[in-house]
Amino acid sequence: MAELVAAVVDARDDGTEATGLRNRLSFLAEGEVPDLIKKLRDDSDGLAFLLATCVFEGLDHRVIRLEAERLLEVADGCLDSVLPPPEDGTGHRGEQERPRPNPHFVFRRSLEDLLRSVRAQCAPKEIRATSRYTFAVEPVRFTRQRQAETVLRYVWREYGRLSGVLTSWMDTVRNETELTQPVGRVMGMAAGWGGGRRALRHIGTLAGSERRSSRIIAAHALGVAAKDPVLATEIKYRLRDWSGAQSHHLRSTVAYTCGTDFGLSRPDVAMRLLAGLHHGMDDGGEHAVLRAVDSALVGLFNAGSQSLVFRYLVEWADREGPDAELALRNFPRLLSVTSWFQEQLLGAGEFARPIVDLVRWMTTTPSMQPPDN
Repeated sequence: MAELVAAVVDARDDGTEATGLRNRLSFLAEGEVPDLIKKLRDDSDGLAFLLATCVFEGLDHRVIRLEAERLLEVADGCLDSVLPPPEDGTGHRGEQERPRPNPHFVFRRSLEDLLRSVRAQCAPKEIRATSRYTFAVEPVRFTRQRQAETVLRYVWREYGRLSGVLTSWMDTVRNETELTQPVGRVMGMAAGWGGGRRALRHIGTLAGSERRSSRIIAAHALGVAAKDPVLATEIKYRLRDWSGAQSHHLRSTVAYTCGTDFGLSRPDVAMRLLAGLHHGMDDGGEHAVLRAVDSALVGLFNAGSQSLVFRYLVEWADREGPDAELALRNFPRLLSVTSWFQEQLLGAGEFARPIVDLVRWMTTTPSMQPPDN
């Protein structure tokens, strides 16, 4: 109570509002929490009672104690800092055996302790956005620049078995952009750390995977690895080879790669690769290829290669079958870059007439109406 009164008095002096007062009291309490947890570390009953009191503060002590006991049951030993010695064959515990640290103890390591041990820190909260929603993050960053790459390069080269463990771990991440992009970046850099051709063979395995996330990781990895002039030549060769493969997995990886830094820095190469990826069959595999091709085309167009991409689109529209369908499907998507089309139409640009022709073609040919997406 004395603490609350003091905080209110201070708040009156400096004009702090209610929110600021709550923050100040929270800050004062926060400073004591680590010591409180440390004191109760070896007391599972105390930890359970602490957590139950935090949740049910203000209720009868019998309710809180009952909930603390229930929490201990639900935790199933996770609030015990040590495990009892193992029993011997007679059902008794060996006298020489000592309690063992519990690997499942939920208070085993604090975030602050872990950050300090690897020389990292939590940056202030940031607001990030996707095309659909915004979210808040508190990003972990090393205190020294380039430490992440330096550590990974060192362990990759010096501890051969660890690289296999890391690769298996990274290959199974969820298919989320915030995860697949950094994993692809690391695997792309590893192509240079681990001897080039050998690392590219592993990326090739990911490229043919049934898991879409693995193929996206392979694409990002190839995009990063291609920044090395020595590896770039072999990567181009592999992509040309995969572009004609029967495997729709490999062909979709080629398309995804065309939408990475590899294609953005080589748009002419990317467009030549994209031109022949779709085999025109109506099955799930070919839909996966189309999805990747569409994504790459839009990405290349939005990145500044409008003239090149549109020139190919006009060529495809003059053909029949899969090529014409590809042009029809993507033309409406490209129209979102209105400034380029306005410049072409109002300035009588090179593509003014083809733009009008494509619009007329789409609106007057019933069989070529685009599907609802």
